[in-house]
Amino acid sequence: MELFPSIISRAKTLQVIISGVNGTPNASMQLVTWVEHAEAENELVHGIFTDYVSSGMAFGARRWLAVLQRQCERLASLMA
Repeated sequence: MELFPSIISRAKTLQVIISGVNGTPNASMQLVTWVEHAEAENELVHGIFTDYVSSGMAFGARRWLAVLQRQCERLASLMA
C-alpha cells in the first residue's frame, strides 16, 4: 500500500547497513540504518507544498527523526 502514490514516483533502497551494538551479549542486538532515496514529481504536488517538497524536507531524515521523536514523546506521556 502506497501512502503517497501521487507524490512519490519512484523509491529505491540504496543501502542497508547492519552492525552489532556494543555492550550487548554476543552482539545479539542489531543496529539497522536504512538509507532510502525518493523522487518527487513537482507538477503533481499542490502549489502550497512545492517549496517544502523541493527543499528535501518532506521526505528527508530530519523529518523522519522529528516524527519519531514526537511518537516517542507521545508514548512516554501515555506510559507516565
